[in-house]
Amino acid sequence: MLHEPQKSAEAFRAEFHAIPPGTRLSRLRLLPLLKELAGAPPNDERTTQQLYKAAALRWHPDVGGDAEVFLLLQLARSEARRRGL
Repeated sequence: MLHEPQKSAEAFRAEFHAIPPGTRLSRLRLLPLLKELAGAPPNDERTTQQLYKAAALRWHPDVGGDAEVFLLLQLARSEARRRGL
């Protein structure tokens, strides 16, 4: 099954900046966002921790990733943990 092309850093940065401070990510957006950040298809069945690790390898600033996108990833990971996912 084909999935959407991967989002660019600019698209993820725009999403990060659109989240008002103190606002939590919706449960409906959380898992799809982690999959997108990891470059995974929508039907990927990895755990949130596995998706986080894949995304961190891709977006961490120390490996040439984007700092703001990494902050979005950290926000998603924090919210996933808070929700027990």
